[in-house]
Amino acid sequence: MLTIDAMTVGRSLFDQRARSDSTPIALGESQWEFIDRSARSEVAPVRVLLNTWFAAYPEPHRGGLLGQLRSRAESQFRAAFWELYLHAALSASGLTAEVHPTVPNRTTRPDFLVQGPKGPFYLEARVTAPSQEEVAHRNRTGSIYEALNRLDSPNFFLYVQVEEPGTVSLNTRTLRPRLLEWLAGLDPDAVLEEMYDEDVSSPDPRPAGLSRLPRFPWVDNGWRIEFRAWPKGRLRGKAGVRPVGIPGGVQVGYVDDRSSLKHALEDKVTRYGELDFPYVIAILVSSHTIDQTDLADVMYGTSVTVVSADRGLVEFRRRDGVWAKEGAHAVAAVVTVTDLQPWTVGRLSPIFWHRAGASSAVEPLSSWFIARLANDSISVEIEEPDLAPSELFQLPHTWP
Repeated sequence: MLTIDAMTVGRSLFDQRARSDSTPIALGESQWEFIDRSARSEVAPVRVLLNTWFAAYPEPHRGGLLGQLRSRAESQFRAAFWELYLHAALSASGLTAEVHPTVPNRTTRPDFLVQGPKGPFYLEARVTAPSQEEVAHRNRTGSIYEALNRLDSPNFFLYVQVEEPGTVSLNTRTLRPRLLEWLAGLDPDAVLEEMYDEDVSSPDPRPAGLSRLPRFPWVDNGWRIEFRAWPKGRLRGKAGVRPVGIPGGVQVGYVDDRSSLKHALEDKVTRYGELDFPYVIAILVSSHTIDQTDLADVMYGTSVTVVSADRGLVEFRRRDGVWAKEGAHAVAAVVTVTDLQPWTVGRLSPIFWHRAGASSAVEPLSSWFIARLANDSISVEIEEPDLAPSELFQLPHTWP
């Protein structure tokens, strides 16, 4: 098990103090704030691990990393966390990594110069970012949740379903008193009884649950939201309990994860020009929906199937992958991992994508998946890691 010794304490991200707040992460709360204040048993090991990684990070560069990690901006935290993770993974694999090395004839500096088994290579870290439209939408929705969490609702949680988001901020001053009036007219015990009464008209009778919760629709300024009242159990009547316990989600259009990943890669592909050592780009993909097919299409080109009159179904890849970009021959490999969080580092393994048609001058870590384009130039072969991430970081399988 990881412990923090006396030397580490002076170089910690998080101080050792008694913590009493076990509430879930709040809407609008940064990951840093949540990890720092939480008394939950599963968060304490995360603090220990991040403290250990931070103590091992080269001292001259800790100050800048600390500022980013403690930022309220999620993008800043994720970028710094990704660099911290990569440094820890390289170190745990027995490799040394120089932070922000100088590059001949360049003023810009990559994130790391790694001494690998096949020789040195540069490693550049990047995090995909949501579009400006997505960020604006999240901010508008977050401000609604924030306003609702200031409601005094002793008997009910609110399940919130944004069925149609507006393009401007919602006026919550009008909404809040109407919600309070509606909640005040509900009997929590009667709602519970109705909620768990079997729906005998169904061919498969079962507790009706959400379908029988009282509903309160709200339409205003382009927004269409449905609220449902969920009776509180043991927390009924307790002060300081946020009512928005169950954000239901939002109906949104197609999310173009591939474009955000392509943009992140293209931003880095030619950033340093010709380098004296192989160049690897490591991308933390901030998406819940992107899959290996999407990743492979971004790396090696979009897979297409067409019907030919003489050959039937024909498969091929378009020349729109990352290595089709001018100057991309300088990139020896790309590393990706999807939605890595501080509490999932023991479970998620990055994927090392070999450059198509070339043997890599860089040896991937034993805890990484290895992906390469097959001889047919269409299918992708993926090898399993030799080492689980929990083994790499010497964490229990059930961590945290």
